[in-house]
Amino acid sequence: MSKKVAVLFSSGLDSTYLVWKNLKEGNEVTPVYFEINNNENKTIMEKNRIELLIKEFRDDAELKSRINKVEYAINVGVQVYNDTLYFKQIPIWLLGLVYIQSLDVDEIQIGYVSNDDAIPYLNDIKKIYKTYQSISEKILPLNFPLIKYKKYQMIRELPSQYKKLIFTCENPRIDESTKDDTIIQYTPCCNCVPCKSI
Repeated sequence: MSKKVAVLFSSGLDSTYLVWKNLKEGNEVTPVYFEINNNENKTIMEKNRIELLIKEFRDDAELKSRINKVEYAINVGVQVYNDTLYFKQIPIWLLGLVYIQSLDVDEIQIGYVSNDDAIPYLNDIKKIYKTYQSISEKILPLNFPLIKYKKYQMIRELPSQYKKLIFTCENPRIDESTKDDTIIQYTPCCNCVPCKSI
């Protein structure tokens, strides 16, 4: 039976795969973007790739379900040092999840996968999220459907038209000559955790 899901969508491998998987299963997807302003180039790239991926999802005749417009739920500035962003994202996501309770969806999904830094803390994240029940009429179920997946599995399954649009880098260098193009080109830093894991 199909359902309506909100997926935290950043245009990275995990969230792109999760959106595609839901659409393939016949679910209606509302992508949600939390803008974390720690790197202007990263934000530009994520927004560019989100737009391109959503168009690709809509044009895919094999996906028989619906993808809604992106909900831009929260915009926050965060100072990041070294590889500390992952654990700084969690409280931002929790706050953002409270803001998206009014969406017409059955559940919220986040694409954490096996070996992600946050995996040991998912039960804690769910417990903290559930504490918002006391200040809200009802909170939407929060699920992590990819926790048993590995990145190589997703890369194998995801169709090539989506793989070529995935963006994964904390410190991209944008090719300025393409900044106004439909597809913005960039050079990955190859040093951040997302670059190394992809």
